[in-house]
Amino acid sequence: MSVHLISDQGPPETVPAAPTITAAARGYGAIVLARHGEPNLSRKIALNALGYADWWATYEETGLKPGQDAPDALRLYAEGAAVILCSTRPRSIETAEAVAAGRIVQVDAGLIEAPLPPPNWPTWFKLSPRFWGLVARVYWWFGQNKGQESRTPPPTVLSRWRRTAMCWCSRTAISTP
Repeated sequence: MSVHLISDQGPPETVPAAPTITAAARGYGAIVLARHGEPNLSRKIALNALGYADWWATYEETGLKPGQDAPDALRLYAEGAAVILCSTRPRSIETAEAVAAGRIVQVDAGLIEAPLPPPNWPTWFKLSPRFWGLVARVYWWFGQNKGQESRTPPPTVLSRWRRTAMCWCSRTAISTP
């Protein structure tokens, strides 16, 4: 698991030293995003496009690999948070519960990342899930979403998120997409 502050410019490895609880609580209105831990699914395989689509479907329903623990810095940020949010994906819920220390976690399906369907490439062409993810994201960026979520969400979705964000941004939040 890694900690990303929206204001940070560097990669997860550049996260500042763990804050004190008081410093985290003073970050009124701060939003902390945490990437979930390692999923309990191997990425050390080669798949064609159809195989990747199946792998992704399994990934979306898979929890975290056993034996992981949340970083101390993330736990401290969570202690100072007014609300902890996560998507409905098992790995997101498990990560949020790991830092919540028994507090209520707000689960919202709107926090699920956009599906990234792979392009229709020949079955003989195989890549690892990591590279398929890159290819699928590039194709998605250029509008190839196979009828699923696009980069430009419909106005109703934007309106809902504006209202929700106004509520969330009035307090400190931890979000695990």
